[in-house]
Amino acid sequence: SFLLFIYVESQFLTSNSRNIKYTTTIIFDYDENVEPPFSYKQWNLAKENFIPISHKITQDVLRENHELGIHGYNHVSLLKKSWSPENIIIAMNTVKKMWDISDYGHYPISYTPL
Repeated sequence: SFLLFIYVESQFLTSNSRNIKYTTTIIFDYDENVEPPFSYKQWNLAKENFIPISHKITQDVLRENHELGIHGYNHVSLLKKSWSPENIIIAMNTVKKMWDISDYGHYPISYTPL
């Protein structure tokens, strides 16, 4: 795919050749659902050799020693006007669960709102 083989690889080449560490942020679903249950269906949708492409890119970012941040559970900013406080916690626990299952290491310290 373009994202995996062209865009991401060119980012690595550019950052490595200029000794730049960059931050990339991830989300786990592209819907606008702010009510549980929260799933990983879109995270797991596109695959290469039975491995979700999103997971492969994330592993590559970590392998290249770049910072991995969070963009949220989905494309709805984590604001009280959009989410109930309880559902923010549930959504972020969903993120934490995938983070742990996938062994991405320490939890992110960077958050990029929309």
